[in-house]
Amino acid sequence: MLDFFKCDEDFNNYLYVITGFSYMFSVVSSRQWDSKEEYGVFYQVRPETNDDGFFDWYYFKMPERQFFRTKTEAVLRFTMQWLQWHRSKGMNFFK
Repeated sequence: MLDFFKCDEDFNNYLYVITGFSYMFSVVSSRQWDSKEEYGVFYQVRPETNDDGFFDWYYFKMPERQFFRTKTEAVLRFTMQWLQWHRSKGMNFFK
């Protein structure tokens, strides 16, 4: 997947513009994915401080879909779920 962000600050700015909260990356060396353990470098997007409740929902809805091979994929999946969560609460981000 193409990494079109130049640095972590770009990711944080992107997520802040969309969500209004600051996020950071966690890095792990293994992940559970559909009951299969994989090894490598995997990234998770998580809030720097408490957010509006989205991360708790995201974490419990998708416990095995939190860690991705690239930062870009982690951010895009996170954003997709954030938009879905807001729509489910009757808040449409895109008018």
